[in-house]
Amino acid sequence: MRGSDIFSIIVWSWEDPVSSTFKQVLYAIAAGGLGGISYCFWNIFRYYRENEFDPIWSIWHVFGPIHGSLLGIATYAMVVGGLLVLEEIMALRSNWAIFALSFLTGFSSKRVPRKIYAIAGQLFQEAEPQKAEPTLVNQP
Repeated sequence: MRGSDIFSIIVWSWEDPVSSTFKQVLYAIAAGGLGGISYCFWNIFRYYRENEFDPIWSIWHVFGPIHGSLLGIATYAMVVGGLLVLEEIMALRSNWAIFALSFLTGFSSKRVPRKIYAIAGQLFQEAEPQKAEPTLVNQP
């Protein structure tokens, strides 16, 4: 079984629910959600304090933790899969490092999609169409 094969990880995890991979995935989801909750609370308190609270953003405060969870697991998968490389200092060597990365991802849920978009742009870059060279016409 290859550790990088997502299907085998999921099947293996359900057969052995205490596996370290399954725990790390749960940490990433939970920490991303907690980061999203923290970001939403921080914004609510900040806007109430400044009397700039706009109820139209209520939907964001409801779905922000879910968004943070999804971004947390996506970031974890990109780091483990090698698409997003962190400095050696920030290597995911422990469950706490995974938790911290996912929390920061959920908390930075407005910035992270831009990074994911940039990675996707590099990964799925379309080839630029070749420009036809103008042909020179012999003139007398």
